[in-house]
Amino acid sequence: MDRVNLKKSDKLYRLAWTIFNAIFIRYSPVPLFKYRALLFRLWGSDVSNDGFIYPSTKVWDPRKLKVGVGACIGPEVEIYNVCQVSIGDGGLVSQHSYLCTASHDMNIKSFDLIGGDIKIGRNAWVCADCFIGPSTSIGEFAVCLARSVVVKEVVDYQIVGGNPAKAISKRKGWE
Repeated sequence: MDRVNLKKSDKLYRLAWTIFNAIFIRYSPVPLFKYRALLFRLWGSDVSNDGFIYPSTKVWDPRKLKVGVGACIGPEVEIYNVCQVSIGDGGLVSQHSYLCTASHDMNIKSFDLIGGDIKIGRNAWVCADCFIGPSTSIGEFAVCLARSVVVKEVVDYQIVGGNPAKAISKRKGWE
């Protein structure tokens, strides 16, 4: 993970985003996915017009979010994206999951902010209430079972579960 430096302009941007999100996104009707995709793009996201972002999703910095065609971010998902978060075409992040791209360096007294990108592959599924840690890659068609804590790479077609997540089996019928 790399050291992260936040500028004053980043903090002002996030303040404006938080206010905008509370007014125009948070309480928008659930079926208005294209409306939310447009608003996210206006704030710098790379969100497909055919991406699905629920109104209760919390995104820390929309400029660092990429959502592919048919990808879905479910209700009450929180994305702490100090670094980039990418969700491939058809990827699914289920309700109450937490995608966390940053932490603190506990080995130095200044407790510096450090982080790394999260990449969720094409047609991968992050099931309900998962934690996905910094610098983590979830392969294509992979599955992270409910309540898993994923802090290492998950390869294509792999099914993982537990805390910490461990390989359980391969996803069949998707090859």
